[in-house]
Amino acid sequence: MKRIVFTIILVFSVVSGYSQAEAIIGSVTDHETGEPLVGVKIVHVTSGEKAITDFDGNFEFNSVSSGVNKLKISYISYEDIKLNRVVIDEGTQVELNIKLRKKGALEKTNHYMAVRPDPSPRS
Repeated sequence: MKRIVFTIILVFSVVSGYSQAEAIIGSVTDHETGEPLVGVKIVHVTSGEKAITDFDGNFEFNSVSSGVNKLKISYISYEDIKLNRVVIDEGTQVELNIKLRKKGALEKTNHYMAVRPDPSPRS
């Protein structure tokens, strides 16, 4: 009888340990269009683990350490992003929604040019 009770307690503690694992999940989209980006490389710098976004732009890191985590996000023709303070509390999961900008994308601004008149009179 003691063996059965011990086995049941052991099983519940293992199951509850797995359900409380820290995780980072998220999605990566284009900043302008909002479309999901497929094949974006996300590196969990703290552990060295890597993930690639799926067809919906989603990624996940399971069983990461609690505390401060660092991520690096990179994709061809888009600006790289470094997230140096992704804080995860023990037993929680963090969801990130990342928007990448294209490299060389200029902000839409108005440009003005001032012309100084020539002080010498024309003949």
